[in-house]
Amino acid sequence: MSATLKLTHETIGVEVRRGTYDVVLDGKPAGSLELNDPIEISVGETVAFRCGGKRILPIFLLSFAVPSLALSLHRV
Repeated sequence: MSATLKLTHETIGVEVRRGTYDVVLDGKPAGSLELNDPIEISVGETVAFRCGGKRILPIFLLSFAVPSLALSLHRV
């Protein structure tokens, strides 16, 4: 049974990283995510996430060296 992964890049207040996020699904490129422009990707199970880059200062600064720390996903 096919399902859809829905991703939305939203922010409240100031966010320095407002650029495009590359979406990687199971280790393969699956699309790009723009600010306030949700995307849907076909997958095998229904899931939805809200993502944002707002982090506390030490993690934010460290994310320039370790980009995977820059993004937080919240299941909705």
